[in-house]
Amino acid sequence: MAQSKPTTSEVVMKYQLQRLERRQETDQALLNLLDAQTPSDIIEQFKIKRQERMEKRLFEIAELRKRIEHLLIRENEEWTEHE
Repeated sequence: MAQSKPTTSEVVMKYQLQRLERRQETDQALLNLLDAQTPSDIIEQFKIKRQERMEKRLFEIAELRKRIEHLLIRENEEWTEHE
């Protein structure tokens, strides 16, 4: 079986997933740095906002992964039907 060329939507979703994962890593690194600091109200507020953004992004990452998986399954079924 030959590997089919990825569709535009697959490429876009994979790019979005990559961006979100990189942002998660950056935010986690920043939170780790902030944990090493003496907490103040400003830092705590910033950390809370950052954690909320990271949680939201985790849902986006999971959704994109599901969409990519469904797309690949659908494409594989279509490809199999054409054989």
